[in-house]
Formats: sequence, C-alpha cells, structure tokens
Amino acid sequence: HVTSRTILRWMDDGIFDATIAPVESLRAAGRLGDAGNPLPAPWLTAPGRGALIVVGPWESPLREALLSIEDRGARLELIAERTLAGIVASWGALACGVEARCRQARLDLSARVFPADGGPPVHATRSGEGSAQGALRLASIVARELDEAGGSRWGGVGPTDS
Repeated sequence: HVTSRTILRWMDDGIFDATIAPVESLRAAGRLGDAGNPLPAPWLTAPGRGALIVVGPWESPLREALLSIEDRGARLELIAERTLAGIVASWGALACGVEARCRQARLDLSARVFPADGGPPVHATRSGEGSAQGALRLASIVARELDEAGGSRWGGVGPTDS
C-alpha cells in the first residue's frame, strides 16, 4: 500500500515529476503550497474514503443506539468499494480510484485503475442491486470489466469468479 506521503517523498527524490494527491494529505504533510489547480469532479478516490467505523464493545444498548443511526447506503458503498479494491490490489496496479453511490435500491460503482507499466488507465462503471449481495456481485462485475479492458497488463492475474 503506497501512501500520499510516500509518493511526495518519491517526488522529492526525483522519482516522479508530478502526482495527484488529496488536499488533506498535502495539508497534513505541510505541502499545501505545492498544490496546483484542483481536478474537476468527478475524481475517484481511495476506497472507503470518509467512512467511519466504531470499535469497541458490542453490547446490546450500544448496538441498538448505533444501529438506529447507521447509514445503510454508506455501508453498501463501502462493501462495494473495499471488495473491488481488494481484487484490484492483487493485480499489482499502481493505484485504483473507486466510488460507489447508493440511491434507494440501486448501487452505482465506478473505478479507474492505473497500471504499474505506465500505460493508460482503465475505467469501468456499472450499476446493480442495492443490497449486500448486490454490492459484492457488482464489485466482481466491475473487476472483470477492468481486467478485460486491461488485457495482459495485470501479468495474467485477474479477478476470480465469485
């Protein structure tokens, strides 16, 4: 897993001439002054960006209180994004941007994979059922499309059927 700080260090070392990094990463590294113009929307981010998780005892009163404020759509988005990112991580790609949006019973998933060989990025977008199983299925479908569009650039490693 390569972080924004690592990429900024590589820039300082002359490995990269430029990079795309989240504003918050630049701010945290004290490098906001290095930023150019923001990219136009939509820009696909790291999977699960902005998701919150609660860690602690899962006792009944706490569980009931948390379940009452859970955002079902956000949970489905996170399932789809993290599942797809897990599949793509096994390919050895340089980076993967992904965004899921849940709207009622529909889940949209978009991803862009940047191959390590420096070739052009591969993009796929699909829609599917807004359920936990639908999120898993949709991630698999988008991974398959990315793999097919990438051809042999993943070194023969692509998604498995699930």
